[in-house]
Amino acid sequence: MSEPDFGPEYTALALELFEQLRSLSQDGPGVTRPSYSDVETAALALLEKRARAEGLETRTDAAGNLWMTLPGADPALPQAVTGSHIDTVPRGGNYDGL
Repeated sequence: MSEPDFGPEYTALALELFEQLRSLSQDGPGVTRPSYSDVETAALALLEKRARAEGLETRTDAAGNLWMTLPGADPALPQAVTGSHIDTVPRGGNYDGL
C-alpha cells in the first residue's frame, strides 16, 4: 500500500505551521511549551485561527483541549477522533506533540 499524496499545498501548510509554532516557543536549541503556559495558549490560538481559516469548526473544552471538527458533522453519528498534545518537554524537538 502506498502513502497517500496530500499534495504540495498540504506539505507547505504543515511546514508553515511547524515554523510558526517553533518561533513561538523556541528555547535555545529546542522548543519549550509548558502545559497551561502562555506559550501553550499562544500555540493553541495560532492553530485555532488557522483551523477556522481552513473552514473547520473549533471549540475549547473545560480542560483547555482544542477540538477541530469538519463542518456539517452529525454529532449523533459514530465519530473517529485523533489527538495529541501541544506541550513539550523542556527544550524538546519542534515535533514533540504536534
